[in-house]
Amino acid sequence: MRQLQDNTMNDITTAPLQSELAEALEHLNAQHEASVPANDLPNALPHASIKSMPEVFYTRGKDWSEYHVGLHCKTLQAGFELEPVLVIQIADATILVDGHHRLEAYKRVKDAPPLPVRYFPGTPSEALLEAVRCNAQASIQMDNSQRQTCAWRLVLTRLYSKRDIVRASGVSQGQVGNMRVAARELGEAALDKPTWFEAQKAWKGKSRPEMTDDQRQLWVQQQAERGAEGMRQKFGMWLAKRPEIAAQALALYFGRNLPEVYRELRDHLAEEDCNFGSPDGCGIEEEGADF
Repeated sequence: MRQLQDNTMNDITTAPLQSELAEALEHLNAQHEASVPANDLPNALPHASIKSMPEVFYTRGKDWSEYHVGLHCKTLQAGFELEPVLVIQIADATILVDGHHRLEAYKRVKDAPPLPVRYFPGTPSEALLEAVRCNAQASIQMDNSQRQTCAWRLVLTRLYSKRDIVRASGVSQGQVGNMRVAARELGEAALDKPTWFEAQKAWKGKSRPEMTDDQRQLWVQQQAERGAEGMRQKFGMWLAKRPEIAAQALALYFGRNLPEVYRELRDHLAEEDCNFGSPDGCGIEEEGADF
């Protein structure tokens, strides 16, 4: 912990307030330092025995892949194990570092076997860097905005050197340098910016005003057209001509978010005056339908 503090950024003055992530890491580091290392730890645990702290170790922000959780569930239901999740042992607590989608799958599958685990040997602060590295290289790879937000969160902790952040997140040195300058110039206001996108807007004095209803509707339409064009380029008319396959693909992709998509589709069909050739008008179930 002392070495990490010695490597902290020299060009950012000490702030009177810490980020919530920094406070959580400080607490975990203190607990870890005070705990006695355990011997003969099991290599598999019931999922209920693993504590999840997404506010610290889940590096993808609000992004969650129901699609990948669903694939993991199918693997378990077929009788196969998943890759071990990464955990850190602090006193009597086993805390998840990497593998949140896998842990969720074990929770959802009835009578799932114990969850394979591997233990991180370092400190909680070092474990967070490892979580960022794992997700930067994982099969569910982080996109550029996710990597930048990870780097921004690490900058706000004031615990890591620029080199550590660059290596863990894959963000360029120049970008991390910009983040450190933004953190210094924004001061305590930086702690209210959970993503680098928001922080950058505030730093440059270009905070986006709230959209009106008409502006938001136009923005949604533009984003929908962009998504539809991406699907057309990927699938051509193949998927459009196979609604049964398309429906199952959407169910796999959206997972637990499918009911919300269903409701949006129902509203969209109603707005289109139900001109879809159904003998019952729209052919859409009533509001009280069980989905």
